[in-house]
Amino acid sequence: MASGFSRVALTGHYDRDDGVHIVGATATLVARANMTATATVLDAHGSPKPPPAPLAPTYISLAAGNEDVTEVLQLLAKSDGPSFSDLYKIHEIVEHTGHSKSAMGSAGISKATMSRFTRTANHQTASGPESRHARSSGQPPKDPMTVDEARTMIRQLVTEWMKYL
Repeated sequence: MASGFSRVALTGHYDRDDGVHIVGATATLVARANMTATATVLDAHGSPKPPPAPLAPTYISLAAGNEDVTEVLQLLAKSDGPSFSDLYKIHEIVEHTGHSKSAMGSAGISKATMSRFTRTANHQTASGPESRHARSSGQPPKDPMTVDEARTMIRQLVTEWMKYL
């Protein structure tokens, strides 16, 4: 028997009076596929482009000498993901450093998108119990941002922001 194949056992048989032998069987079929794919990124001249250097060492080095980066990375690293309140704190830290507009431009985040985020994060109806305010007097945005959208946007902002530090 080839390795990788399991034996199949027949169980529960009986004979009828007319000489017919009947067997009842149960078996489990398991199918597995093994695939590998390789992609090569080419530069403008058609030559293979080396993969980008890992960013973690850069972030760690930056955090070692910058309390703002340390705090931002701690907020982003929460095991259950950053809440709207955490994301807003990150937004405030980035603004405080004076690089918010540049980072937003580099990340492709418009003022309207950032406004949608801040209005969602601030309003209890839009962002739920994790909102920045318990009782906001303003109106929630008509199209509130989901927490996943907000996390993605803030991560893009932070990635670009750290390039200015």
